[in-house]
Amino acid sequence: MATKYDVQIATLQSEADKYQTELDVSPTAIGGEQSPTSSDVSTQIRLQNVKNQLQRVRDQSIREKWYGPTGQQGDSTEGIRTGVMGKALDVIARPLYGIVGGVEALLGKGTRSDPFANMSENIKSGKRTFGDLLKGSNVPYPISAPLGLALDIAFDPINWATAGTAALVPRIGAGLIKGASRGGLRGAIEGAASGAGSSLLSKASFAGRIGSKIIPGGGSDVSQKYLSSLYKKSIISADEYNSLIGKNMDDIVRKGGIPIGGIIGSPYRATLGDMVKIAAQKIPGGESFLGAFNYSNKDWMRLARIKDTLEQSLGSGVEMQGAVRAALRGESIEPFVLAQEQKMLRAKPVDINWSDDIPDVPDAQIDKAMADLAASSPMFKKIKEGIEDADDIMNAPSKFISADGVENSLRLVEEATGSSISLDDINRIYHSGELDETGVRWYDNMISRVKDFKVTLKRSNNQDKIYNVGKATLDTYHSFINFFKVSKVAASPSAWMNAVVGNPTMFAMAGGDILDPKYFSRIKDGSRVAFGTKTSDSVLAELLDGGEMGGVMRNEPSAFTRTLGISPEYLSMRHLLERAVRSGKDAGLLAGDVNKNEIAKSLQEALDKINPIIASSRSPIEAAEVVSKITQEVAKPGRLPSSVSFAQDILKQRGTISAGDLPTSFAANEIFGASSASAKTLNWIRDEAAKPNASMGIKLINLLTNKALTGYDRIDQSYKIGTTLYLTKDGVTERELNAFRRLIDIQPEDIVSKTPEAGVYRYHLSGSKALELANEIYLNYNAMPAAVKVLRNIPLLGSPFASFMYGMALKTANTAVYNPSIFNKVTFALNDFGGQETPLEKEALKDKYYKRLNSPAMFRTPFFDENPVYVNLANMIPYYSFNMFNPSERKYADIYPNNFVNYIDKSPLLKDPVGSVIFDYFIQPAIIKNATPVGSFGQPLYPYGAGFGAKSLYAGRTLLESQVPGVLSYLGLATPEKYAEFAPSYRWRQLSYAKAGKGPYGVSGKEPASSRTLRGLAATVGIPVQAPVNLEYVKKKINSNK
Repeated sequence: MATKYDVQIATLQSEADKYQTELDVSPTAIGGEQSPTSSDVSTQIRLQNVKNQLQRVRDQSIREKWYGPTGQQGDSTEGIRTGVMGKALDVIARPLYGIVGGVEALLGKGTRSDPFANMSENIKSGKRTFGDLLKGSNVPYPISAPLGLALDIAFDPINWATAGTAALVPRIGAGLIKGASRGGLRGAIEGAASGAGSSLLSKASFAGRIGSKIIPGGGSDVSQKYLSSLYKKSIISADEYNSLIGKNMDDIVRKGGIPIGGIIGSPYRATLGDMVKIAAQKIPGGESFLGAFNYSNKDWMRLARIKDTLEQSLGSGVEMQGAVRAALRGESIEPFVLAQEQKMLRAKPVDINWSDDIPDVPDAQIDKAMADLAASSPMFKKIKEGIEDADDIMNAPSKFISADGVENSLRLVEEATGSSISLDDINRIYHSGELDETGVRWYDNMISRVKDFKVTLKRSNNQDKIYNVGKATLDTYHSFINFFKVSKVAASPSAWMNAVVGNPTMFAMAGGDILDPKYFSRIKDGSRVAFGTKTSDSVLAELLDGGEMGGVMRNEPSAFTRTLGISPEYLSMRHLLERAVRSGKDAGLLAGDVNKNEIAKSLQEALDKINPIIASSRSPIEAAEVVSKITQEVAKPGRLPSSVSFAQDILKQRGTISAGDLPTSFAANEIFGASSASAKTLNWIRDEAAKPNASMGIKLINLLTNKALTGYDRIDQSYKIGTTLYLTKDGVTERELNAFRRLIDIQPEDIVSKTPEAGVYRYHLSGSKALELANEIYLNYNAMPAAVKVLRNIPLLGSPFASFMYGMALKTANTAVYNPSIFNKVTFALNDFGGQETPLEKEALKDKYYKRLNSPAMFRTPFFDENPVYVNLANMIPYYSFNMFNPSERKYADIYPNNFVNYIDKSPLLKDPVGSVIFDYFIQPAIIKNATPVGSFGQPLYPYGAGFGAKSLYAGRTLLESQVPGVLSYLGLATPEKYAEFAPSYRWRQLSYAKAGKGPYGVSGKEPASSRTLRGLAATVGIPVQAPVNLEYVKKKINSNK
């Protein structure tokens, strides 16, 4: 579309070309050592002046193209709106702001002399912390930042309420009260001193442990001797304090919270989810309604245990889905069980020669020993009860064993889970959430009818052609949406960065201590296993050592495999081979250079020899094939099979997947569990890329899809494996245990051991409880309710990332109830470690161009006072990045019908790429009044005054962008500026323009090209650095208003 500037631009370009030609032909102008003539210098000056004029005209042309005749972007965003989450964060931080305001006034540092007036001012507008107070007192940044944060946390009333006696002030208060009740004034003083001393010693032990690792000489014998003494004193002090207030482990896990059912003294304390369920049970239809929205890891673990118990009771080889369907029809499951029994009967029996010299032990002696063991440990008590139950069954089997195999299995399930179970429940386990289903009957039936829609084309030869239009359309649509997810998550460096930072944030939200070096050390161990480093075998061996996780692996294989992404068979074989090599070397039977890969190769050769011998026995052959496959995998120097390959293999073998088959990861559920068409396409891509003659094109596509999904999946896998190791092997502190028991039901018997370490007690959880907690801490995509699956899958109206939004919304709600102090810790840390705003900067933040920097998720980097720089951390901090709480930045006047757009933005509807494009480019322009349509971030969608054809082209570009992998944004570095507008990715265009010192629409600015390019690269990897605040602009604006 021609503009009034085209002629002017052409004239200036012609003049610039003329001056450039004069310089090119001059023998003294370009290159060489000769001095330029005065004519050369004046020609270059004229050229630069013309180029600057040409750029100004082009900039104005581009501004008017996108923003209209004024050439300026309208103030549609009205600055940053914090939404519900931002307002809530401000409210819970106010108690600390009040305390800081009072301290400021007492020290003469406040804006008001009256303490109460200064407290009120700081709560309403100042929002200063102890970090600000220290900075204002000229305390150096390396001291003011960490010390200020420590003071903020120590004096934050929200932290007192959350941590209880694990926090300094409540600990002193509890000691004072208990001491006074026992010894009056002197007892109160001693109790307060005990609380303060034990807390400070614990903190000193933590600081000493960190310091010994980072300070030179920290590992010396003298330092370690001093630390050992400090740790001992800390433990003694903690024991004395707990004795004073009468606190023990039972109190930690059982006190606090709400007694289940309101019964005082109940050993199990209700969680927020429990209370919602109790309320739903009292409302007609409430349970059914809640079931469609219920995201419960507790229920997920229960169903996984039911599945494991069923398969163990009937036999792992029984075809469970067929057996369940038969039972529901009232038919016998005997054919399915007999089929497996026939397999076992064909296997050759193994003779075991028992020793004849086992001495007889009197029954009374055995009974006494069992009673002593039962009294010594809850675990042995359960073993004794199990033996007694087995003895009762053997003596009178008819009382306990039914002729009906289904009934026996249900009894075993009820015994294992402690709750009743029906065939309908079992049917849901094996058949709900099958591929292309959500579990919501009306929706699944509707989709099924659409898929059955066919069109018949009549032909003259009477051979009519039938086209399954419905299925083809939906398959194409769902594949489009799933490849959008792959492109924007798995193939996006920024999404990887968000996962790396977001997972530990979720750990902190649950109450975990992310400052504990042991936690990140275990996450590193988890990544070694997930990504297959050379040390992964030693980590796997440690996971199984001690028998705790080994027992879970055997008894709860479904939860173990689907949580950690590790096959028990694979892990057992690797561990077995590792132990065999180690034992062989220790016994001198193997050479020192023999490794497990050689052992695996030998085992494979042995299997090849014995397979023909046992050809008539199908069961051993199946076992041999399993071992064969595992040994082949073990012999490879690579990694554990990922959740992605796990889902792909099931799909390839069965042709379908049910929810009960899938791991808990994003890729397995949101990609392979959401659409059969896209899942099968990904399988085809993987198989084609694996062929010897595969083209580079298919290999690149496989890299950007399957391999990208696998890599992204391994990040989540790393955190779940690492956290499980942390909970079982390292143990949690009292403060962490106090937080975790609010999320899940932790009983004293779930704590395997309590050990003193580095000045604190650490509580080691059982393997089963660790798996349950790992799923509770991080997102379990396999536990998503049916309603969320509908929202995720429904065409046009849906939201592809509904699972993340919903899961994080519930986690944020749980955190608000059980651990709200973490919100304040993050807020205070961003403030205390950030730079201080200068007067000019504060004025700049009032301007419409900089208002967005007032968002609570913006981190003001320190040291850049002349050109303040902010980093947007919203996507790294999970509770900031879901649209349910954080509204989009698009806002129109609150009049009908404009406010309809605002309502859509606040809802999870029309968030898929097709639906959002239709809404943004066609519905929105048709309904709003007196405003220019903008995108969800306040950006122009298409040129000002564009017609339907132009709008359609830009809509098509936006739709294409949804399929472009984020990693391809780096191509912007190699894309010439003149082609930037045609690049099918915002980041791609941004980098292309940045090289020339221009913004994402091609308008030049004062920011250097190098700075723009670095910011573009940072944004591409998930660190969105904002443009520096131009204080000169603010200064000129202030002066012009005088």
